Amino acid sequence: MRILAAIIVTALGATTAQATEPTRFNFSGTFPKPVECAGFNVTVISSFEASAILFFDNEGAPAYVQYQFKGGAEIFRDDDPTNVLTGRRREMQRYEYSTNTLEMNGGVIKVNLPGYGPLFFDAGRVVFGDNFNVEYVPGKHHDDVLGQTDAVCWYFSQ
Repeated sequence: MRILAAIIVTALGATTAQATEPTRFNFSGTFPKPVECAGFNVTVISSFEASAILFFDNEGAPAYVQYQFKGGAEIFRDDDPTNVLTGRRREMQRYEYSTNTLEMNGGVIKVNLPGYGPLFFDAGRVVFGDNFNVEYVPGKHHDDVLGQTDAVCWYFSQ
């Protein structure tokens, strides 16, 4: 009888605790960035589409958001936009509300420069903590596509 009572109490508790259903949403962005070279300019256009799911805890407060990003980059000389370098971006991100951490996983972005090799490559895992300070960074990471300005200018001067 005690077992049956425990099962009923557990079942009633499970049915009365109503968790908020996850919320799905999508967003996108495009970010042009100019690069100055000797005698000409280059533009880097990064773009993405993202889908996200916001999950809630048992009290209905946000617990975490899971994001999936897809997109890429286009790099071209402003006076000759027919010669375009392209890159791709695919990654997963998860933001935890309780710990204020953001974790990024995947091949974040890759751009190859013909005759040079990887211009920009970011893959693996990055964990950001409070104030988005980097806490953990295994994998291959380059600082910034624009940190390779000399290589970009060299390529587009040929």
